Amino acid sequence: MPLLGDPDHHEMVERLTEIAGKLRTPSAILVISAHWEESVPTITSGPTRR
Repeated sequence: MPLLGDPDHHEMVERLTEIAGKLRTPSAILVISAHWEESVPTITSGPTRR
């Protein structure tokens, strides 16, 4: 939602921008979504870039 420009998310966007400037470049990114339904926990992956 913050990427959609909703004015109610202004404070969250500012905080995330502030935090991003203090972090190192990640070696990996983990995305967890509640928008996928499986009967058991399921892991999918994509290509690794280095």
